[in-house]
Amino acid sequence: METKKINLIKRLGKGKYDEVLEAIEYRHYSPEIPEGRIWEIRGLAHYGLVDIASSMHALEIANTMVPLSLVA
Repeated sequence: METKKINLIKRLGKGKYDEVLEAIEYRHYSPEIPEGRIWEIRGLAHYGLVDIASSMHALEIANTMVPLSLVA
């Protein structure tokens, strides 16, 4: 689980936002990662792409599922 999550986080940190969103879209991550965390990562990727509306939408969904991290 941690390896797949770290891969998403590493990609996010490197600014590979499109890759992060593609990995999420095709479910190329561990199913053990909580859905709320996936929504949070999705929101941060959209924010990195300056797609504020999509970012807010994803982060609002994430916020209903898990406490958001400080980065969000």
